[in-house]
Amino acid sequence: MKFRNLVELAEDITLAKILKRKIPLRVTHNITYRCNLNCSFCLLKERLNKPNNFEMNTLQIKNMMKEFKEMGTRFWLFSGGEPLLREDIGELIGYAKNKMNFHCSLSTNGLLLAERIKDDPSFKQLDLIQISLDGPKEIQDRLRGEGSYDKIISALDILRELQIKVVIMTLLSKHNLSHLHSLIKLTAQYKTNIIFQVIGTQPAYPAKSKEKFFPSRNVFKQAVQELINEKERNSFIINSLDYLKMVRDFWPDAPHKIKCYAGRFYCEITPEGFVVPCCAKLDRIKDICNGLDAGFQKAFFQLDDMVECRDCYYAGAQESNIILGMIPWGIITLYRSYSRLKQLLK
Repeated sequence: MKFRNLVELAEDITLAKILKRKIPLRVTHNITYRCNLNCSFCLLKERLNKPNNFEMNTLQIKNMMKEFKEMGTRFWLFSGGEPLLREDIGELIGYAKNKMNFHCSLSTNGLLLAERIKDDPSFKQLDLIQISLDGPKEIQDRLRGEGSYDKIISALDILRELQIKVVIMTLLSKHNLSHLHSLIKLTAQYKTNIIFQVIGTQPAYPAKSKEKFFPSRNVFKQAVQELINEKERNSFIINSLDYLKMVRDFWPDAPHKIKCYAGRFYCEITPEGFVVPCCAKLDRIKDICNGLDAGFQKAFFQLDDMVECRDCYYAGAQESNIILGMIPWGIITLYRSYSRLKQLLK
């Protein structure tokens, strides 16, 4: 994104705030409920790999992108499930980049990446690929599945060779808090970045995952403080200090103080076409409008304003909220925040 586009983005946000308008600047499309892993902490675990799951087809997704483009969307993230299980994902990436001119990113567990990226040049057009990696080989294979670590390393090797921008996403749990520095070293080795995520606390999150993966409050607070210290020493960690301090001080029980812009400046789409403010509201799908039935513009504008929500700690949402809360600020200040904006409003 050029500086001129960044200024235009700031103008759009400022005008929308003044006029109290909604603009879906960033859309996260959970394109499939299929997944080749079975992580017990997954937010979508109860919906994954069901035989009667419906997914929008290629044409429906392209038409949806057109509707969001007309509403002002600039950032598009393909997520899942595992988006690489969609045979048309390369075609959709190409459409998002070449026809819609979106800043386009992909969130993946990385297992199929080395195989898919060799055969499809569309992946080289991605502005960012986010890969889930939760620790060294022993930890990663235990949490995500045997052999997953080696496949991710193979993917990182190829992505480095192709010079495709990567960010590693690490979910903080009691199983990996003592291994975070090894992940930061790996990040430095591949000259990429890392973002840390906490396990969700909302009703939509599996209760068993909280019991199995939540660290003790004191151990967690100490680990996050070490990340804050590390963040102040290097640039590999792309979480903001604001976010890290928030999770240190408030997670998992206390309401935090960051204003939420979900449903106003960003939203998520389910595989079957429901428009939700964010992933924390997936348990309310039955009460939410389906874009295929009503049109995606109507579905988006019917979303509740989440401005009073203070329970979510998801890094993508909260980093977006932090940046959106800065605007309007001086363009020079916004430009200094450019690297964060580009990677975290994905």
